[in-house]
Amino acid sequence: MGKILIKNGRVWIGEKFSIGDVLTDGRNIVKIASNIDAQADFIFDAMGKIVSPGLVDLHVHLKGLASEEFAMHTEMSCF
Repeated sequence: MGKILIKNGRVWIGEKFSIGDVLTDGRNIVKIASNIDAQADFIFDAMGKIVSPGLVDLHVHLKGLASEEFAMHTEMSCF
């Protein structure tokens, strides 16, 4: 995958949001700054959108399922 430049997004920088750009090499974040002027294979305008790392939803519901189906107690599946 080539370079990706995400422009004008609300970037989560760990403690707060900041309006700015994110440049990747296709796999890793290379730079986060207020105005990146770089060549990229894909440029995405994220104005009005939130830019954040990938999020994983670990929330599950096992109500009504037998824990034997998962070979563990239902409560332990949350860990």
